[in-house]
Amino acid sequence: DYLLYSGDEQSCRVWLRSLPERLCPDYLNQEGLLENPEFIAIDDYRAEIPYQYFPLFPEPMQLLVDWPPGERDDYDYGPVNFVSNVFYFDALRQLHALAPDGGYGARAGRLRTKMLELFRRADGRYGDHAGSAHMALHTAVLALAFGFAPEEDRPRLAEFIAGRGMKCSVYMAQFLLDACFRNGRAQYAVDLMRSDGPRSWLNMLKQGSTISMEAWSNADKPNQDWNHAWGAAPANVIPRRLCGIRPTAPGFAEFVVDPQPGDLTAFCCIQPTPRGPVTLEWERHRGQLTVPAGTVCEHRGKRLDAGKHDISIFQ
Repeated sequence: DYLLYSGDEQSCRVWLRSLPERLCPDYLNQEGLLENPEFIAIDDYRAEIPYQYFPLFPEPMQLLVDWPPGERDDYDYGPVNFVSNVFYFDALRQLHALAPDGGYGARAGRLRTKMLELFRRADGRYGDHAGSAHMALHTAVLALAFGFAPEEDRPRLAEFIAGRGMKCSVYMAQFLLDACFRNGRAQYAVDLMRSDGPRSWLNMLKQGSTISMEAWSNADKPNQDWNHAWGAAPANVIPRRLCGIRPTAPGFAEFVVDPQPGDLTAFCCIQPTPRGPVTLEWERHRGQLTVPAGTVCEHRGKRLDAGKHDISIFQ
């Protein structure tokens, strides 16, 4: 995302040197899946201690999934978990985009095949771990947000998500909103973003916060801070998904515009880019788009060069 938005290829080349080791190869089992360790080395203690007794975690657990602990929708932990492995799958795909000759795309394909064997159930649901029949909201969300689930499973998973509400933290809300916009549930995502219920961004304002909080409220995490970037999902989801402005080549040399405003009747979005602002003024299913010089936009399969264009959500 940084490369696409900034065009800073030099920094990305430097960072790319250390990214492969961040795939946590030491935690891969013989089948090539991430398996949570029974013990973990803690530098402060100079010794290995049982993983479930890691001092930050007051309860036995296998991986973070979401935070605070009450936000995990009863996730069913096991040694080989869907959440950690679907993040690994997406990391491989992102590395393939950065280094196409590195073999990461083939690894992602093999991992997906094995994960479908282990986690997919006959009814199109996905187990939280390899032997689980339970599907937490987080499992369904990430299967859709990362484009992991096969096409035939996506409507069922999207329906499941739409029936669960905000059964996750402000962190997982990022992936929940992305999953909805990517799978025909734009109206549900819009409703979540403008909700003023207890688990909403408007409720953060009601509580006196002027910036996104670490949790939905002090009741969910009494020691939370009130300055947490991971709680700011709408700040990127609105331009990327609702307004539909997303770069597809470094530095916004190419980008797509695919608005999904739900029942909103009007909006105006000015998206900064290294080549000048992309402006989209929208009213009642139609809009006027300004494409900066030196860029190319794709809208519903059509190429739009620099200048002003009338666009529509209709073909």
